Amino acid sequence: MAEELPFAASLALSEGPVPLAESIGLERRAVREGEAWGIDHYYERQLVEGARARGEPEAFSGPLRSGISFKLAIGDSTIDQAAVLEPGSRALRFRTRIDWREDRRLLRVLFPAAIRAREALCEIPFGQVARPTMANTEWDFAKFEFCAHRWVDLSDEDYGLALLNDCKYGYSARGCVLGLSLLRSPLYPDPEADRGLHELEYLLCPHPGPLAGSDAIEAAAALNKPPLAFAGRGPAGRGRRSRPRAGASPSRRGSRSRPSSVPSRSGATRSRSVEGLQEPAPQHFLYFLPLPQGH
Repeated sequence: MAEELPFAASLALSEGPVPLAESIGLERRAVREGEAWGIDHYYERQLVEGARARGEPEAFSGPLRSGISFKLAIGDSTIDQAAVLEPGSRALRFRTRIDWREDRRLLRVLFPAAIRAREALCEIPFGQVARPTMANTEWDFAKFEFCAHRWVDLSDEDYGLALLNDCKYGYSARGCVLGLSLLRSPLYPDPEADRGLHELEYLLCPHPGPLAGSDAIEAAAALNKPPLAFAGRGPAGRGRRSRPRAGASPSRRGSRSRPSSVPSRSGATRSRSVEGLQEPAPQHFLYFLPLPQGH
């Protein structure tokens, strides 16, 4: 039996408040001093248009990935996008290429979900912070958009949905809708800011239960630091030998370790461990120490 997801499985574009998998909209930005550094709270009421299709979508399938590619237009700009599913992964990957030709416009993508939560969890440097999904106070109202790093998660006790990305940092979480700002086009101080071609990628990562028991954090790390494949150095014993490095084994999901070498004459090694869920978690470290020559 197919698993029921907390968001609509069909792809659609609309300007109305209906449950969609993805909604791309273009908002008008008011001209004001410092327009390149701020977004006004009433931008949602200045919707110019939603994305429109340019031709028929095309499906593709293979042993490594399957999905749908489609071409969109919005304003004077064009968007080429592929929605991709990979074997063994829950995440729906959106690979996006935008030819941006707008002035004083804001491009955002919205993901309404069937999840009710008072707060959204957001990644910050070496941790996370909770942001309210309802504007009950002036402080809450001021958080109509906020900064976060690689992911934002909306979860209840039964299910959750994480929005991951590889290069954008302006998020929103209002009610049951997660949003991500993709592009802007201020005219001051640079009249050609953001114009041209952009390639970016964002993922929807549904998961059962809260964030702590999911693989969303690992998926965000893999999205931003994908594995690198390169040619080997030849038979064993040839090529430059690398110095052994310290290693760390996280005790559970959400923890990650970053061994790094201290640039000093002693060759000392420092290991840094980060617990990303703000909960106690033991860490296991392994240190590889080279033996003196002759042993």
